[in-house]
Amino acid sequence: MADHAPGLRSSFLRVMNLIPADGIRLTDLATRASMTKQAMGEFVATLEQEGFVRVLADPHDRRVRLVTPTPRGIELQKASAAAIEELEREWRERVGPRRWATTCAVLAELGR
Repeated sequence: MADHAPGLRSSFLRVMNLIPADGIRLTDLATRASMTKQAMGEFVATLEQEGFVRVLADPHDRRVRLVTPTPRGIELQKASAAAIEELEREWRERVGPRRWATTCAVLAELGR
């Protein structure tokens, strides 16, 4: 995955994975990531500079900024999802399906 996003920290990958293909409002993305709008604006500016997202005015409300993944960003999202899936598969094999299910349940509970 490093080939897809050289120099980007894992926190940028996390943000990329929160952006749906049809886009999201910057403020909603900040909420989804539990970040301030200002901090998210900085993340998005970096992602835009690197060519992973496009920021456009919402056609329904020109005051609102919509963040959408570029084709390069979609490629990064797919690579990230594949890497996570592979890692989870390896962990499930190491601890067994029953313990893996327990781990997932605990993490889901903590995420509430």
